[in-house]
Amino acid sequence: PAATDVLWNEAFSVGKEFCTADQFEQTTDLLLDHYVVVDFNGFGEMVEAVGGVPVCVPEDIVDRDNGIFVPAGDPTVLSGDQALDYVRARYVGDFEEQNDISRIRRQQEFIGAMVRKVQSAGTLARPDRVVRFLDAATRSLRTDEELGSVTRIARIALQLRDIGLEEVQFVTLPTEYFPSDSEFRGKVRWTPDAGRIWDLLNRDEVLPASLVGDSSVDAAGPGGSRGG
Repeated sequence: PAATDVLWNEAFSVGKEFCTADQFEQTTDLLLDHYVVVDFNGFGEMVEAVGGVPVCVPEDIVDRDNGIFVPAGDPTVLSGDQALDYVRARYVGDFEEQNDISRIRRQQEFIGAMVRKVQSAGTLARPDRVVRFLDAATRSLRTDEELGSVTRIARIALQLRDIGLEEVQFVTLPTEYFPSDSEFRGKVRWTPDAGRIWDLLNRDEVLPASLVGDSSVDAAGPGGSRGG
């Protein structure tokens, strides 16, 4: 049933991507042409298929409750299981991440690193790795009916090929904490600036740096043209 003041992922727990797609359109006033849902288990297989993904971990990732430990290193090449631990862990060092914002940024940076590894000569020059990666990817994705074919997904990938990784950005909406006396204490909600971002996207306009702030991560990573 319709409801207000519920967590964003409630829709997914009730009706998976179908309810989430409806929720997205009604909340943002943006038409959702297509969607892709990534299975975390298949995500690990994708990492294995390209021989691991290097990331810079400035401090140990420790989540004792879930048996997760990723050692600090510069860079550390993560295997499939390690990568899955890295993107899912809620504890960094001795601190619990109080919300998902910092974990989301870690996931964005890792996906950028994986894209760079897929585009590297070490992967593209190895047909066996390319085939394994595509096989793992297609088995771990759920899409809308219209997008649901490897050919159509490949067509989109080819369109993106010449854009340049520095032009592929991950942006986290501006948020603020709920008041300490709220039932959602420790959770976050969108600020009014989030509405401005949806409006600009709806009009196909550039997001200004003053609005995005330091929440933007580009796929080019360190050394890219934006210094991501």
